[in-house]
Amino acid sequence: MGLDDTNATTILVIDDEPEAAQTVVDMIEFLDAPLTTCAKTDNWRDIAANSCLAGVFIGAGMSASKADQIAADVQQSHPDVPVVLISRGGSDD
Repeated sequence: MGLDDTNATTILVIDDEPEAAQTVVDMIEFLDAPLTTCAKTDNWRDIAANSCLAGVFIGAGMSASKADQIAADVQQSHPDVPVVLISRGGSDD
């Protein structure tokens, strides 16, 4: 199943660790969809405002509480966009 190009133009990957973000990018590149990465987690709103989002992946390179807050913010501002949180497991808070 592919992305509907009429409604979705980019998948946003948010992570403050470049290596963690690249791992997520590598995992979803097979979709042949435009990808945008956001290393500075405070800038995701600017990117989302100027993009038609197909989905948002929030990586394991940040604390669980920060990831949870970004996910809640994305869901509030873009309720129809799927959000995937990727965790390292364990507790880092």
